[in-house]
Amino acid sequence: MTSYSAPKEKAKAILSIAAWWPEGTHVGGVFIREHVEAVADHYQMIVVHGIVNKGNSLWPSIRISSSIENGIPVHRIKIHTWLRRFGMAAYLIRRSYRKVIDKVARQYDLRLMHIHVRTDETEQAKAIARDLDLPIVITEHNTFYNLGLATLEAKSREQKRKAVHDWFDDRRIHKVMPVSEDLANTLKEVFGVSENKIRVIPNIAAPMFKPVPHPATGRFQLMLAAYWRPVKDHNVFIDALKLMPNNLVDHCTIIWGGTGPSMDHIRERCEKELPNVDIRFTGHLEKEAMAEFMQSSDVFLLPTTCENLPCVIAESLSCGTPVISMKLNGIPEMVNEYNGILVPPRAANELAEAITTVMRSPERFNRSSIASNAQKRYSVEAVADQILEVYNEVLLEHRSG
Repeated sequence: MTSYSAPKEKAKAILSIAAWWPEGTHVGGVFIREHVEAVADHYQMIVVHGIVNKGNSLWPSIRISSSIENGIPVHRIKIHTWLRRFGMAAYLIRRSYRKVIDKVARQYDLRLMHIHVRTDETEQAKAIARDLDLPIVITEHNTFYNLGLATLEAKSREQKRKAVHDWFDDRRIHKVMPVSEDLANTLKEVFGVSENKIRVIPNIAAPMFKPVPHPATGRFQLMLAAYWRPVKDHNVFIDALKLMPNNLVDHCTIIWGGTGPSMDHIRERCEKELPNVDIRFTGHLEKEAMAEFMQSSDVFLLPTTCENLPCVIAESLSCGTPVISMKLNGIPEMVNEYNGILVPPRAANELAEAITTVMRSPERFNRSSIASNAQKRYSVEAVADQILEVYNEVLLEHRSG
């Protein structure tokens, strides 16, 4: 007699469409990965990351690779095409998404599509969600809404604004989760995203960012870390150091972390204009090393001209380390009189005064209190609870029609 075994039930899964995903030392998309990993204990998460680049060959090339990263299946699509206009790039990424997602759908019970940042590529996933009858939620981190749109000429700017408005204005999109109130307001006021779709959920500070006993070294340690490009204003920091009293700068060690296209200019200016200042360039820092430097620093500084909700600020505060940064975009939602100092962007004099104030009275900040308050907002558990609440709400809405 032949025995019968019931077919194995498919695991319930969330399909994450990622605009960026980290690879090697390229840190773009780390904040997306942290959101995905935060809820991976509750749902099987599937990541699909696709990118279209300019190619030289007459025929497009499409490379799809799959791997398991921290228990999460990650599918990477890399497309090179010399023709990206006339809908060609959209067609290629949409076809590639479909090929990967059709295979995933045969293996898993897909419940919801979570798009992490709307881009020209990720926009194309919406049609596949429609075909699979998946509700959509979106997390938004992109500085495009505050910065990129403003760089376009008036006619192109309005065309792009309307295209983005129309894309968001879709009943299949149940929730849009910007990481800051500032970005939420921009999405509502400029792009017409309805109030009832918005739910602000911040970035995550990973578990290694926690308070430890602060070492007494006799020197003041200031840390910076970023992907250094023009939007990160290294010049204002260098100018501020030149304005500070020499006796203070002489007792300061500066940990300068990160990589990026501005690094050669940063090193050149520092060598030429600050030859006697103790500046230690670390290059790329893994999260563990970043946390150790933050924990041992007296203050963390982020000079910038445009942000949403910077992960490095959440990470520094979670270590109990106060922050000096700029009063713009989402940063005032993070930094207040109890955990740091904000100055206007591009204001070297005010920045020099802020650094001087912290150096002369470091006891003004309670590191334990700073860390405790930050952990309540940026910890994996705190953010995961909010994402799961949105998932459950949207799935219930979708089931009820």
